[in-house]
Amino acid sequence: DNFAKIFSSENVTSEEVLTALNDVMASDKVLSQYAV
Repeated sequence: DNFAKIFSSENVTSEEVLTALNDVMASDKVLSQYAV
């Protein structure tokens, strides 16, 4: 579940969310075509 990867805890920082979002998007064949 990508949501769980991006928001690993309820106290996650915006920097951690951005890093996780980039990682999830880069690892997905379809999502990797988009830029954040």
